[in-house]
Amino acid sequence: MTKKRIAIISEDLSFPWDEGIKNFAYFTGCALRRNHEVKMINVDRSGVGSTDGIVSVRSSRTFLGSALRRELRSFKPDITLYVPSPSSTVSSFMRSFALRRHVPDAALGMVALIPRRHARRLRPVLAGTAPDVVFVPSNRSLLHLSELSINGSLLPVGVDLSVFRPPIPGAFPAVTVPPSAS
Repeated sequence: MTKKRIAIISEDLSFPWDEGIKNFAYFTGCALRRNHEVKMINVDRSGVGSTDGIVSVRSSRTFLGSALRRELRSFKPDITLYVPSPSSTVSSFMRSFALRRHVPDAALGMVALIPRRHARRLRPVLAGTAPDVVFVPSNRSLLHLSELSINGSLLPVGVDLSVFRPPIPGAFPAVTVPPSAS
């Protein structure tokens, strides 16, 4: 296997690891570090700063800032993986387009963990700003990308059973919903 240089970028890569998209980005980066050179970049608009081997870069909401461009170009990634915290919004696609401008020779992927439907009228904008591939966790989302003429790939996600477990039967009282007053 050829060692790759992979940049993982997200808007909220800061401790605590208490949110799904943040967890996904961070632990994906940690797993990829076993076989590749990985740089995790937090696009910091809150002033959190760098933590846990993550570089924080000040940038605008559009990712057009020069600090982010400098950080990416100095790293020279083979692959740029964008894990947007708002998932696959129109703005996420626009930020993907900005990332492509920063490092045009790198393969560009975006992870869209939250299912989102886009209006067909947005198809030209989304297709024109789309990364090389959008990774989604469901066949339904994959079909939607196809309808928009966007290259997608299924990315099944799992649950860390050392951290999470199924609820214990009877541990939570049953919730009943009263009938609606019609």
